[in-house]
Amino acid sequence: MAIYLIYDETTYTPKYIQSFPVGEAPEDETAIEIEAFQDLSCFYFENQVLKTREKQPSTFHTWNGTAWVENTSLLNASKAEYVTAKREKLLLESDWTELPSALARIGHAKVQEWQSYRQSLRDITTQEGYPASITWPTKPQ
Repeated sequence: MAIYLIYDETTYTPKYIQSFPVGEAPEDETAIEIEAFQDLSCFYFENQVLKTREKQPSTFHTWNGTAWVENTSLLNASKAEYVTAKREKLLLESDWTELPSALARIGHAKVQEWQSYRQSLRDITTQEGYPASITWPTKPQ
């Protein structure tokens, strides 16, 4: 088997890596034979010449032409998405405290604790350091 890097011949962008039987390179794609399977992020083109580099450290890193750099915009967007999902889950889990029957079950003081907790969850996005640093409110007992 031979291993090929398939790339876009117009933009010189690596597309995927695939193995083919020796002598049977893909005919309808532009391909370069490479020595071994590697992560696709290890390859790039410079002046239409295939080059190799270190593997991309994470999906939050982008290649700046000479090195991998952390893309804080991507990282913060991902963290914000995680925080929002967790907040929505916690709000859903505490929805029962908003029902009229909750007052009879747990009493006025506890309902107020839950309301305060739920408001703190809604205010998470206004915390200093959001989304990188979050202080989650404590769930009432």
